[in-house]
Amino acid sequence: MKFDIFVEIVTTGKMKQNNKTNLSLIAFQEDKVHILFSPALDLYGYGNTVEEAKQSFIVSLNKFLDYTIENKTLIDELKRLGWKISTNGKWSAPTPAFYIKNSDTFKDLWNKPFRKFDKIINLPLMTA
Repeated sequence: MKFDIFVEIVTTGKMKQNNKTNLSLIAFQEDKVHILFSPALDLYGYGNTVEEAKQSFIVSLNKFLDYTIENKTLIDELKRLGWKISTNGKWSAPTPAFYIKNSDTFKDLWNKPFRKFDKIINLPLMTA
């Protein structure tokens, strides 16, 4: 199985201050459905085609960010997911060791063909 995926992450205009952050994505297929999974955010995108999965993931990411920013829960949610937030508001995603320990989906992927790649996304700066 070959995934030739380039995901252009477009975050919403509500975020005034931005921080470029690396986000790992895992692409795989299950029952003929293309899936993009971000273990760092526990978000998925899926579709019958690679393009549908990309678009679905972008929608999921934007909804996650919109909801958590609007409800002022983004910092708590990122901490729950293992992110580290520095005092200057810059964030870093958890390590793969964290995913292996805490994500059943990530553990299950080792038995399937998958492709991992990294994308830079912009997240709003916030202080913890």
